[in-house]
Amino acid sequence: MSKIIIIEGNISAGKSTLAKQLGSLLHYKVFYEPVVTNPFLEHFYGNPQKYALPMQLWFLKQRYETYLAALDMDLTSDGYNGVILDRSVFSDIVFAHKNRQDGNISEEGFDEYLTLRAKYLSSLPSPHAVVYLEVPAAVCYDRVHNLRKRDCESGIPLEYLAGLEKCYQDFLVSMHEEHGCGMVCKNWVNFGNAEQIAEDVKLALQNSKVQSNGSARYLKHKRSASNSISNARSSIGALVLEHKDDDERLPMGCSPVKG
Repeated sequence: MSKIIIIEGNISAGKSTLAKQLGSLLHYKVFYEPVVTNPFLEHFYGNPQKYALPMQLWFLKQRYETYLAALDMDLTSDGYNGVILDRSVFSDIVFAHKNRQDGNISEEGFDEYLTLRAKYLSSLPSPHAVVYLEVPAAVCYDRVHNLRKRDCESGIPLEYLAGLEKCYQDFLVSMHEEHGCGMVCKNWVNFGNAEQIAEDVKLALQNSKVQSNGSARYLKHKRSASNSISNARSSIGALVLEHKDDDERLPMGCSPVKG
């Protein structure tokens, strides 16, 4: 694999649209964030204290598997130069931190989450570059409720988006200082020029301190990583069921319940 780019930002910042545009401009394979089939998302906004932890564990698992799919893909067969991920397992911590701050996830539950997250990330190469779309929470709120209008997002309050915006700042510092990722941060209130972002990404990749052979090391040790992954998946499945009432348990891959 060549390069890994993740596109980050608040809910409805414009990540998916930009990911598609950059994928075309840079000839990168795009992996989009799994949202539609999340069995907890719609319930979470109505009862966050009950559904925050199982929802977060579900997202952690799905984002991890999406990252794995990106690593496992034989890009050379289709001539791609790398992969772009619309949000990633690395930024999952932003949402977990927000729910912990709001008291929706207990200290014990947060520790469980961090333990599983550490198992997951221990086998992953870091992304080479992070693109962060800067959009104020109020603008995201307007897009969510007046532009995008997804049923599962109808209960998102402004305060939640404002909190995510703050939590993202710590994440960005970590990705730059601890992981060595090349960084592109752009004001995206009025969206922007994808071609210019593509040029900025190329420069960020040149400045990235992430080792270029990280994906190769992952593939070399894939068997041992897979064992760790399987154990973590089992733990997540058990924890999700543990935090659901018996008469409300849903399989991990089912569609969200409407209403």
